[in-house]
Order: sequence, then structure tokens, then C-alpha cells
Amino acid sequence: MDYPDIALPVALAVGCREFGAGILVCSDGVGMCMAANKVRSVRAAVVHDGFSARVVREHHDCNLMCLAADFVSDVNIGEAVHVFLSAQFSGGAHARRVEKLMQIEQYHEH
Repeated sequence: MDYPDIALPVALAVGCREFGAGILVCSDGVGMCMAANKVRSVRAAVVHDGFSARVVREHHDCNLMCLAADFVSDVNIGEAVHVFLSAQFSGGAHARRVEKLMQIEQYHEH
């Protein structure tokens, strides 16, 4: 399977806000994450458990989670999905940092 072929439609749907969040799965999560992050407005991160799922949502406003299936147990996958879909961005100092990420996207376009 070529992970960019799977990641692109999901990332496009999240990036254009057709969906509020997305979940991708591959062996190590990295390829899916790299492909998804090429899409404007997508903030994807590799997640291994509930803790990392909470942090990427609360601190980085990630809207796309990439699971590393070869390194995560079924229990951790279930927990990560639940936490990722229920956690909310905490804002505050994190909002300033996310805004800077969005500015990088704007810079790249010129």
C-alpha cells in the first residue's frame, strides 16, 4: 500500500473542514503523518497511547491522528482514539504557537 494514496483524501477532508478530525493508521504512523501534514490546515501527529493523543489535541490542536499499528497494543489504540476524539484544544500559550504554525503555511505559499 502506498500511504500517500490513503492519507491524501483523509487529510483533504480534514483540511477543508468536511470533518473535524481524522485518524490514519499504518505500520509506524510516520509516512501517513508526513503525507497528511502536506495539506493546508492539517496538523497531524503520530500517537502511541491516550497520553500522547491528549497532548497533541490539547497543546497542538492536532486535527489528524496517525497511529503506529506495529507499536501500539489494541488497548492503547482504543484509548488513543477515544481520548483524541474527546479532547479539546486548551488554547492559552498554545494558541500563540499554533498560530505561528499557521503562519508558516502562509509563508510557504508565497
